[in-house]
Amino acid sequence: MKAAGVMPDLLCYNAALNACAKASMWEPALSLMASMVAQGIRPDVYSFNSCIAACCRGSEIDKAINLLTEMRSKGVRPDGITYGTIISSCDTNLLPHKALHAFAEMRRDEIRHDY
Repeated sequence: MKAAGVMPDLLCYNAALNACAKASMWEPALSLMASMVAQGIRPDVYSFNSCIAACCRGSEIDKAINLLTEMRSKGVRPDGITYGTIISSCDTNLLPHKALHAFAEMRRDEIRHDY
């Protein structure tokens, strides 16, 4: 795209981030997120959720939790998918204390997990 003079937009980045998440490619996902920010594109909840999913699928739970903190600091409100991904990954990786902490934050923020 860039070689053709076309700059990717939020939708393009989110599609690429989602592909990284499905492939458990957390490093490329974080690199793409950094690129989009460098280009002045503000990540949305879908961007963060994809990066969080990529980190969780790559067993990088602490990176996922750091992304949750970053998204809040940038004014992006986490949703049920955000917390569900982290809680499920904590369960899979036998980190019950982190799962309980994320669940408490989810309840504090009055976020529903509808699925």
